[in-house]
Amino acid sequence: MEAITDEARVTILNKIYVLNGTDDPVSFYTVIGDTGQSGSTDVALVDASEKKTDLFTDYKGNIPVTALGTNNSLKGSRLFISCAINATSNTSNYCEGLVVVSGGDTPATHLLYETVSAHGELSMLTCIIRFR
Repeated sequence: MEAITDEARVTILNKIYVLNGTDDPVSFYTVIGDTGQSGSTDVALVDASEKKTDLFTDYKGNIPVTALGTNNSLKGSRLFISCAINATSNTSNYCEGLVVVSGGDTPATHLLYETVSAHGELSMLTCIIRFR
């Protein structure tokens, strides 16, 4: 799956996060929505053996800093983040989601965004992080 991007939107990202080969912890958090937006998020971690662990289901609002495992234990794993943001702001139909991963080689921040056509419309944002 490639990133879907144009000048007005980035709604799907497929990224690699480089681990540092230690037992140091790796974590992530999300910031969902621009001012006045609301959203819910599903997050799953699939390990190298394809075992899926649901971390969050229909989580409302920002996900706090959450430990995923160590650099060594995450090698070959994938983090799937899917967010539905409702354009509920009175000032804009701009929707955004921020995903931050840290603890590996270098912290990474990924911005997904879209301006929907009408107040109350949903924006679906998906971010896949592959740990290498």
